[in-house]
Amino acid sequence: MLRKIALSMTPMMWLSLFIMITSTFMAISSSNWFCAWVGLEINMLSFLPFLTKSNKQKNTEAVIKYLIMQACASTIMLYASYMMMFMPQYMKLSSMTLFFAFTMKLGMFPAHYWFPSVIQGCDWMGMMILSTWQKVAPAIILLNNIKQPYVELTIFLIFSVLVSGLLGLNQTDVKTIMAYSSISHMGWMLLPHMCGMTYQSLYYLIMYFMLLIPILLIFQTYSYENPNISSNMMFMPMNMKFTSLLLILSLAGLPPLSGFVPKLMVIYTVALYNFSIMLLIVVTSCMSLLFYLKLSLNIIMSSKNLMLLLPMDKYIIMSLMMSIMFTPLLFLM
Repeated sequence: MLRKIALSMTPMMWLSLFIMITSTFMAISSSNWFCAWVGLEINMLSFLPFLTKSNKQKNTEAVIKYLIMQACASTIMLYASYMMMFMPQYMKLSSMTLFFAFTMKLGMFPAHYWFPSVIQGCDWMGMMILSTWQKVAPAIILLNNIKQPYVELTIFLIFSVLVSGLLGLNQTDVKTIMAYSSISHMGWMLLPHMCGMTYQSLYYLIMYFMLLIPILLIFQTYSYENPNISSNMMFMPMNMKFTSLLLILSLAGLPPLSGFVPKLMVIYTVALYNFSIMLLIVVTSCMSLLFYLKLSLNIIMSSKNLMLLLPMDKYIIMSLMMSIMFTPLLFLM
């Protein structure tokens, strides 16, 4: 799986990947806003070779949308950082403006419309990078620079979970479904930070990446594009079907899988902060659960005796470890 991806990458893409990793560390370790902005811009430009792998019209549209939205977000970030440094009397306004700039970069509500369309124009490799590594620098800078729990920002996060659940219900493309899933998880990730628990946000982000990357690698290998068409699933080996099913249900947050632990941690933290907000995010997350079940149902229906004919090999053992090994951390909370 990884060997196939490595062979498909050109020397330019390897160089871009190195620059991308370096610029991310430059952005998150910078001591001033100018260096952070430079790191984010280099990080943005280094992602372009992964967007321009083919000459299809969707790829061209994705590049234009990505550049416009990232440029707008960077402009707003510079303006907010200027206000934060030289206009301390407008600290709340500058913090909210900075939050909006980074939500644009993360593809969250209210500036989330570009993210699903750009994801649809990417290949699986570009989608994996955009959904994981490209979110690291904006998320960490946001967590380090916005400390006060503003009510207005919490409302944005709730709407991020709600809107992604509603818009993802009627989607038939797997990439679009995973894009709305990413929008929802980013809202869940930032909710503990608004309650003063930044380390829980980092833990949620790491867990999300660990569950998402194997799913996208499997979908890329077996070209799983449409959950309503099971032709590709018929040729998928039993162990890959079981691994995909387990990881998708874990990403959905079903107990006793690993994805349930960070969600329960967020629910517990938000309940201490505001019980009504906790009830609201639990109800809205049920809508997101439906499109995870759509993906899972196709895997189950493509094989009548999935559990009876399942061979116990290294892939099954690895998926079981990844999906269940973090559950005991629940008792350490």
